[in-house]
Amino acid sequence: MGHVEARSGQQVEPGAVLVRIEAPPVQAQLLEARRQVESVRSHYKVTTALQDRSHAEQLRRLEGRMAMLKEQGRSQRQSLAILELNLQRSLNLEREGVLSPAKVDEAREALAQSQRQLSQSGQALEMASQEWAALENGRQDSLWQRRQTIQGAEVRAEALAFLAGQTIIQAPEGGRVEAMLVKPGEAVRAGQALCKLIPGNASLEVVAFLEEKDRAFVRAGDAVRLELDQLPYAEYGTVAARVERISDDLASAFEIREALGDNPFPAVPAFRVELSLTDTRAVQQAGIPLRSGMLMNARFTLRRQRLITLVLDPLRKWLR
Repeated sequence: MGHVEARSGQQVEPGAVLVRIEAPPVQAQLLEARRQVESVRSHYKVTTALQDRSHAEQLRRLEGRMAMLKEQGRSQRQSLAILELNLQRSLNLEREGVLSPAKVDEAREALAQSQRQLSQSGQALEMASQEWAALENGRQDSLWQRRQTIQGAEVRAEALAFLAGQTIIQAPEGGRVEAMLVKPGEAVRAGQALCKLIPGNASLEVVAFLEEKDRAFVRAGDAVRLELDQLPYAEYGTVAARVERISDDLASAFEIREALGDNPFPAVPAFRVELSLTDTRAVQQAGIPLRSGMLMNARFTLRRQRLITLVLDPLRKWLR
């Protein structure tokens, strides 16, 4: 336990810090994770500038080569068209006997060579296009890896920050600190109750336990009398209450311990009963404020008999 920021009986606002738990391993891991995030960002900030310049230079050279190959291809296609016309004229002249077959063969070879050059230019342009695509894919992969590395470091830091945030216990709403259950320097375990906070607008209700043998005689709406341990009820009277709900199942040991703490309770099966207060004049007259955790005895009305029945029962026994 690190620091206890609130004390029993103190009024607190929503979000007020109640308890700070010291967790050195978590704080150390969080500090290291944040350093890792900064380190990764700084590293990529430097390398990104270098990679961007190198990538831009490679693209510039490649695009220049592709533009040259495209222009070369256009020129070769034009030359090819001219050579095709020359070959056609040479064939016509050969048929007329004006041109020798050797000249026709030269025209045919020139056309074939131009076709080979055009094909080579097309292949070179295709290879350059594939190289450009590979360069772009490599660039995107590098950017993705960079984002994944940074996001991984950030997610780890955020997870540790959330875990560290769990060591700061804040009031979910305004109210009164009923009890502070820990002290500074005390070791705490997961799931341990640290303090009790009573909301400012919360209405008090009473939790009682009814033995299983009496369950059949109590139902919702029945009146109940409450005898407070702190109030001499013979002098001030009792507090009136009404049964709001009776659990369908027997109360577990956890439910009983949660309501009564370490106070003894008969080791018999019992049902949880929720009561609402209907008349608190007795405690008001005594000047005792009702608060959470007060112990009292609940008196249930289990059976009712008519007065005439109570009078006649002894006579029946005497006449027998």
